[in-house]
Amino acid sequence: MTKKLNMKLLTVMRDEALLCEIRGDKEDAAKLMEQVLDHIMNDLVTETKTNPKAIDVLISASNSDDEIKSTNALLILQYLKRKGLIK
Repeated sequence: MTKKLNMKLLTVMRDEALLCEIRGDKEDAAKLMEQVLDHIMNDLVTETKTNPKAIDVLISASNSDDEIKSTNALLILQYLKRKGLIK
């Protein structure tokens, strides 16, 4: 049950980050997404270490015409860079 509650929280935080992005509040969007990413960091680290194509997928998504998709991918890439997981 705790896992489901955490997933609900992460979903709400992600949705709010998307709404911030739509409103043009890029700073709050970035902060919210970073908090979401902090919660899932272990899975993210494992995925990027075991699946080299994961970074390629993020880079491709960051170039998407879908502004929300590209912004989210960029935020994840920036997060990984700040954490020293990518150069």
